[in-house]
Amino acid sequence: MGGGVGKVNNQTSNGFIGSSKYNLDSKSRVCIPSDFVDILDTLYKSEHRSLVVFLSLNGSIAVYPVSNYYSFLDEIKKKSILDKNMRALLTMVQGTSYIQSLDTQNRLRLNDEVLKHARIFSKPESETEDKTPREVYVKGFNDHIEIWAKDVWDKFIEKTINMVDDISDQLSKSLDG
Repeated sequence: MGGGVGKVNNQTSNGFIGSSKYNLDSKSRVCIPSDFVDILDTLYKSEHRSLVVFLSLNGSIAVYPVSNYYSFLDEIKKKSILDKNMRALLTMVQGTSYIQSLDTQNRLRLNDEVLKHARIFSKPESETEDKTPREVYVKGFNDHIEIWAKDVWDKFIEKTINMVDDISDQLSKSLDG
């Protein structure tokens, strides 16, 4: 997935790499790191900073350049859509997807549906609710970007670290066989 090679900060880049922490603003917008914007402007110039936003498979918010989104959908469709789990996955992805362009300050507007399911709440629903800004991580995953609630990411990493030995054993067995 993805295009060719771009230059970011005078370094060759094939995709989105890195992580930044931001606060979601009161209009449910999050800043996209300048390195990621440079990649969009280089590798995906013809897409005019249009991105597809949807609920990711891991509870984060996925953000794909349009062309990469359709490649991702094609990969899902190659799996048997006769399988009820694959149909549910396709329904979730397509049912929460929308196209959004970056604004002039490189911010991306997130809708209430993906914010809710990713456990990132942009606005308090009542006067008694906590009004502190919601911290999010904007992370690069080569062909796409993911936006995570800070607390959800921290729990995910903790859980994954505790599973490393089991994952390594599984990988070793699959490589041997």
